[in-house]
Amino acid sequence: MKHLSLLLFLFAVDLCAQTAQITGRVADTSNAVVTNAKVYVENTETGVRREITSNEEGYYSAPLLARGIYTVRVQQTGFKEIVRSGLTLDEGQTLRLDFLLEIGQVSEQVEVSGAAPLLETENATVSTVVPNQKILDMPTFGRNPLQFALLVPGVRAAGSYGDLPVSAFGGGRASIGGGGASVNNYMVDGIAAENFSSGGLQTPLSVDATEEFRLIVRNPTAEYGRTGGGVMNLISKAGTNQFHGSLYEFHRNKSLRANDFFSNRAGRARQPLVFNQWGATFGGPIRKDKTFFFFNWEQFKQRSLATTIRSVPTDLQRNGDFAQTRAANGALIQVFD
Repeated sequence: MKHLSLLLFLFAVDLCAQTAQITGRVADTSNAVVTNAKVYVENTETGVRREITSNEEGYYSAPLLARGIYTVRVQQTGFKEIVRSGLTLDEGQTLRLDFLLEIGQVSEQVEVSGAAPLLETENATVSTVVPNQKILDMPTFGRNPLQFALLVPGVRAAGSYGDLPVSAFGGGRASIGGGGASVNNYMVDGIAAENFSSGGLQTPLSVDATEEFRLIVRNPTAEYGRTGGGVMNLISKAGTNQFHGSLYEFHRNKSLRANDFFSNRAGRARQPLVFNQWGATFGGPIRKDKTFFFFNWEQFKQRSLATTIRSVPTDLQRNGDFAQTRAANGALIQVFD
């Protein structure tokens, strides 16, 4: 059994899935609002920069941001510039950042350190982000990122979920927040990708092509409509201003696995198995600070022997005599004309 997956992402960053935002209020040290302050929001990985202005109530908002690491600068005449850097913005996150400006020259700078608040107060969504580091570092059976959804409270697999032997990229069904397995909303980069016949994801991304994903268990916001269950949005990796790539190969055989229960019970040796999964990634800039690309190729090959149990007709049944046909518990089955 072979499977080939080829993913090529080529886009300007303005066309990426951008569902996160940074918002807040700008005031002075006496808590009086500062209007028309310049707020610069910059993605430090791609160099993409956005300029916005605080309104008459001192509030600013930078919506439709791609996930990444950001630096926010606030400038206004008569006040020192204030900078917050190293801000990690996850998919779908609304990050609240308030600023208090000190009187001084714009050439003077105030660097504010410290992590962003862990509690989101801008919406009532109950969700969990599974980051890239966890996806890459933790082992998976078949290297399917969907399996990490089972670590989120409120998620229960309905049958197989992201498991072999169907495919290393197999989908599956899950109950999220107590909802039915067929009413979830699966998305890739903000685009609907669910399988309407089964309720699962059409084709999951490779582990090496998945940046992170957010799983919403309860109270999704308005943009996640048409669902009666949970929402999973997988974010594909994107290129940055630096070139990055990788080569990988994973191997399993019968010497590296235990015998299964039924073979042990029947006294049979371990069945043959040779499984190889290999691939490559490469990403970087096409035009610095503007346009980027990311490429992922992956393939797996599996050779194995499967054992199944089937019922076959007895000699009496072959001759048309069903008088001794019995159920699984040994009771005779009455045959009617």
